[in-house]
Amino acid sequence: MWSWDISKLHGPAKRTYYDLYVILDIFSRNATGWMVATRESAVPADKLIAAACAKQHIPPAARWPSTLTALLDDLQAGRVPCSPASVPPRPTPGRT
Repeated sequence: MWSWDISKLHGPAKRTYYDLYVILDIFSRNATGWMVATRESAVPADKLIAAACAKQHIPPAARWPSTLTALLDDLQAGRVPCSPASVPPRPTPGRT
């Protein structure tokens, strides 16, 4: 399982910043991938994720599903009703 972060780094001149993109494996705490960019954008983030997946031999189709429904179907997770009315009330201790 990976986590990622974008941190601001001070540049050589005043008011100059760079963005450090880091992907971390949360179990081993290893940096799976990193890069420095001149501005925060989805394009370098997508390139970094693609490069990290390629480095770890993860095929593009296995990265992430397009929707939450597709993710639940991939995980073979059944749908659970989220309405509180579908949950039976618990008895209160000490009362009958």
